[in-house]
Amino acid sequence: MMGTWANGFHFFLYDHHGTGDLTIEDWDASTHLLHAYAAIVNLPQKEIGYFAYQLQRLRAEPPQTTQFIDTVLGVLFDVIEVAAGTVYSIIAVVVGALFNPWDTLWNLIALVPLILATTLEAIYMLVVNAVALFTGGSMLSCQI
Repeated sequence: MMGTWANGFHFFLYDHHGTGDLTIEDWDASTHLLHAYAAIVNLPQKEIGYFAYQLQRLRAEPPQTTQFIDTVLGVLFDVIEVAAGTVYSIIAVVVGALFNPWDTLWNLIALVPLILATTLEAIYMLVVNAVALFTGGSMLSCQI
């Protein structure tokens, strides 16, 4: 589902071997709204899952190298990126509605079920990753 796996916020669209274009001009308001919502609602489960993954590596036999310092810094940068992306998205929703009014209206039909699916997936992954974290990463293999 939207926002479940990819880290970060997408500010640009890239063509293969091409230059990047800002999403603010190309996406409609509904798409910007869904993207921002998915990035915000999935941030906790992604970060908890990454901590659990580092614990799993630490507890492996033999113990593997971990990146706990990088993980802490990554969480900090991800929060900053999502905060900046949220501000960007607020502006982009207005721009998207002005530049792509028909796409915005048409995509409202799909927006509700996609937000519902994104929410359910975020809750599920939050529970799975929290269990994995509290079991020291040993439950990570239970993810579907």
